[in-house]
Amino acid sequence: MMFSTRPHAFRGLLLSLLIGGTACLRAEEFETFPPLKAADVVAAPWLRSQWHSVDPEIGYEVGLIRFVVRSADGTSVVIGRELLQKRVREIVATAVLREKSTAGAAAGGLVDEGVDTGKALAGAAKQPVKTILSIPKGMVAVAKRSVGSVENQVQSGGAYTEGPVQDWFHISQGKLDIAAELGVDPYTDYEPLQKELNRLGGAAQIAGVPLRIALPGDGLIAAAQAGDLASQLHDVYTTPPSQLFQENIKLLGEAGVPKDRASVFLNGTAFSPADQSFIVRTVAAMGNPGGADLFIDAAMLIQTQQEGFLFRRSTDLLRRYHDQGVSINELTNYGGYPAAISTQHRLILPLYVDQIYWSQRAAEMADDVLAFQRTVGCEGTDLLISGQISARAMSELQKRGVHAFAVTP
Repeated sequence: MMFSTRPHAFRGLLLSLLIGGTACLRAEEFETFPPLKAADVVAAPWLRSQWHSVDPEIGYEVGLIRFVVRSADGTSVVIGRELLQKRVREIVATAVLREKSTAGAAAGGLVDEGVDTGKALAGAAKQPVKTILSIPKGMVAVAKRSVGSVENQVQSGGAYTEGPVQDWFHISQGKLDIAAELGVDPYTDYEPLQKELNRLGGAAQIAGVPLRIALPGDGLIAAAQAGDLASQLHDVYTTPPSQLFQENIKLLGEAGVPKDRASVFLNGTAFSPADQSFIVRTVAAMGNPGGADLFIDAAMLIQTQQEGFLFRRSTDLLRRYHDQGVSINELTNYGGYPAAISTQHRLILPLYVDQIYWSQRAAEMADDVLAFQRTVGCEGTDLLISGQISARAMSELQKRGVHAFAVTP
């Protein structure tokens, strides 16, 4: 441990949990996450509509809030406030499309009482969300790895070759247009919405159908879209995926990423072509600094769309920080998550979370970050926080030379 030369009592601080811990902690050592309800952390319109409801009880998972969402299509667990808004937007959009396709028929009941909530919760527990807060100790060394760790994944040809990604090349313009009008991701993994988008994706089927006129819940969609940095800056949701692929290959090549490694990334199913483009365009917007290959290496380790979303939003934090005037000299990755080095020789780590309090994992992360900072030859660390951080956590990080900055993604 880095702090082995400090008093034993201080080392004892490394025994609590970061977020939502249930162990009894001494007040003078760590903060505890206060008991909260969904209404305390999310605006009311996101909690209930004629098509959905969010359970009042919430949980915590490595800095992100866990919600239970109910609709006519079942019950699901959603991790993170922004992902909750995304899911609500998708539920409303699904209902809108169903109503339009049935000449205004009612969308159906709010909740299918036959859904096994316990099964949904158990399934979520088997696949916990991952962020840089849950990187096992000692894993930061992976950031210095070469392509060898992913080399066996390389497929020749520089194009998608199999799996769900293949189908994205055949997405209709009508489907892109509908999704854009409703403010949803046409590549969403929310199956009920995908079913409706696929069914109504032909131009002839939607001709003359108004999708944004006095629709209940449309304010939810508009609010989510207005708050999405990516939808404001880019047109990736309305650009055909085949065009995105060609653009991404070109931009990654200009950033110094070999075609075979770029192909592994673009062949993955954890990111949609749109999210791939968000990431690639961000690298290009920062002036193609060195280390883009290590950055893409990290993206290739992402396994689920949920983790892919968090990776992409963390990349957005880097872009925002760069846009605020911090020049990025080099890209890298910290234990498989986005990281960068500024021209001022500071390590920059984007941390996409909802809320952080000071606890064991926070102290351990500070310990690991300082070790990694020395490894890459930096003189300090800037931690970019998307959500809220307590004054105590801010102060403790500052003592260790880790400066936390609130950055809106």
